[in-house]
Amino acid sequence: KKLTFIIFVVAIAALLLSIITFYGYELHTYKISSNKELESISNIISTHSIAALEFADPKTGNETLEPLKKNENIAAAYILDEKGEVFASYVREDLVNLFDSKTRIHEQELSSDYLSSLNTISSSSNSNLGSIHIIADTKELKSHLLKYLYIMIFTFVIISLLILLFSIRLQRTVSKPILNLAEIAKSLSIEKDYKKRFIRETEDEIGYLADKFNEMMAEVESRDDELEKARTQLENRVKERTKELEIEVEDRIAAETNLKFKTEYEQLLLKLSNHFINLSTEKIDEGINNALFQIADFCGIDRCYIYQFNNENNLLTCSHLWCNEKISHIYGINKDISSIDLPIFFKKNLEGEMVSINKFDELPNYSNLEKQEFTNRGIKSIISVPLSFSGKNIGFLAFDSINKEIIWPDYIISLLSFSSEMLVNVLIRKRYLDQINESKMMLNLVMD
Repeated sequence: KKLTFIIFVVAIAALLLSIITFYGYELHTYKISSNKELESISNIISTHSIAALEFADPKTGNETLEPLKKNENIAAAYILDEKGEVFASYVREDLVNLFDSKTRIHEQELSSDYLSSLNTISSSSNSNLGSIHIIADTKELKSHLLKYLYIMIFTFVIISLLILLFSIRLQRTVSKPILNLAEIAKSLSIEKDYKKRFIRETEDEIGYLADKFNEMMAEVESRDDELEKARTQLENRVKERTKELEIEVEDRIAAETNLKFKTEYEQLLLKLSNHFINLSTEKIDEGINNALFQIADFCGIDRCYIYQFNNENNLLTCSHLWCNEKISHIYGINKDISSIDLPIFFKKNLEGEMVSINKFDELPNYSNLEKQEFTNRGIKSIISVPLSFSGKNIGFLAFDSINKEIIWPDYIISLLSFSSEMLVNVLIRKRYLDQINESKMMLNLVMD
């Protein structure tokens, strides 16, 4: 319908423009021919009026105008003398009330319904004997144009009907294949049968469209088969991914738990650090033991302790300890560690290495005697981090488990490292304060 409407509107617009152009041209041409006719009549009367004007004979002048009665288009005619006064005149009988035979109507007083011609009458002896003024009405012009208009309207109606019929026929030629293509596309969207094809009927753009549509459908059919295979594969991947996501969710929950644990642990260390700032020398050991208690209790550990090297670095002595009341009776709970009893463990701590043991049975580098020594001390799992200050190791901080084997998580290792940094500063501070107090005592003895 839109295509028919567009064709019809464009054709009608072109037809109207042509009709308006022809009508305007006809009007212009007819006015020019009418003016030429008046000019011709004016020249003839001028020639025959010369004698009447030279001999001042108005009767002869009126007789000269008598032939104008035969021309129904002439409304009035005036022969004027050299002063511009009416010398002779003619007025059509039906216009005597409009035009005065004694007084000439000037051109500017005439309406658009009249045409006029004013020419000078001259002879060989006098260049201005007078003038001739002829006035013609436009009834013939209007009648001619009206007939022409009727013809154009009739022609416009006939051509418009022909254009309408042609546009409908043309629309069917163009739109019918497209509608058929749309029907096939609609059935494809409903039935999902991609084996259907559009039959090519012409060798024009519609035929080209049919070929491209069929190529597209062949490709769609191929892709549909591939999509079916991909869908099956995707379902399997979704199942696998679901399992992975379940594991990721579990890991995320664990990570969030670890993060919460780490945050609370850092707050605990901050609290302990603030407590140590203003702690007197006498109460530092008590404060360290209390800190070990809070750290072990927070982490749910059986035992937490600090060992420090002696001056010769050949013996590790337990300087601070906290353990669960249920295991305080176990032998070797605070026994010194020498390079003979636990050579590999001793060496690693001396070199400032972290030691993490989940199961002693899985330690190929450790001797049976060293594994037995750990067992004698009641240890099933242990983790230790060095206490280092200015590049020197002064001992280690350790967690161990007495009741069960533990796989030490990364966040426990990280938190234990933070604790060692805080506690080594406290231990070094205590050493400095002890040295200062000892120096003061020596100085007092010398002074005494």
